[in-house]
Amino acid sequence: MTEPRDPIADAAPRDSSPAPARAASGVPDGLSRAMAGIGVAVGCTVYYLLSKAFGVTIEVFDGINTFTNPAWFAAVTVAPLASGFVTGVIARHNGKWLAMAPLLLLHPVDYFQAVASHRGVMLSFGIFVFLMIVMLELALMAGWAGELLRNRLAGRAVSA
Repeated sequence: MTEPRDPIADAAPRDSSPAPARAASGVPDGLSRAMAGIGVAVGCTVYYLLSKAFGVTIEVFDGINTFTNPAWFAAVTVAPLASGFVTGVIARHNGKWLAMAPLLLLHPVDYFQAVASHRGVMLSFGIFVFLMIVMLELALMAGWAGELLRNRLAGRAVSA
C-alpha cells in the first residue's frame, strides 16, 4: 500500500513575481501613466500656443476693453476647451481630471510674467480666481468629452 501524498510538498513552485498592475481601464499601469504624462504635455503645448496666438494676457486689466475684446474672450474659453479636449483624448482614464493640469501648470507662470513685465494693472485677485475656476471647469468638461469620445470610438461601454 502506498503512503498518502503531502499536497503542500507536491505543489509546484510558485512564481513570486507580482502580476503587472493594471489600471481600472484594463491597461497596464505604466502605459496609463505614460499616456497621462503625454496627454498633459500635449495639453500644455496646445494651451500655450493658443494663448500666445490670441495675443492677450488674461491677468492684465486694460479697462473695459479687457472684457469686450473677442481675443480675450477666446483666450478664456477656446484655449481651455481645446487643451482639455486634447488632454482628455490622449490621457485615457481620468482624462477629465488631468485636463485641468495644463491650466494649473501654466497660469502661475503667466501670472508671474505679467507681474514682472509691469505691462499694466493686474486683475484683482478675486476676479482672477473666478476666471481660473471658470477656465478649469471648461477644461474639465472638455476633458470629459474627450475621454467619452475616445471610449465610444474604442467600442467600450461608457457610463457618465
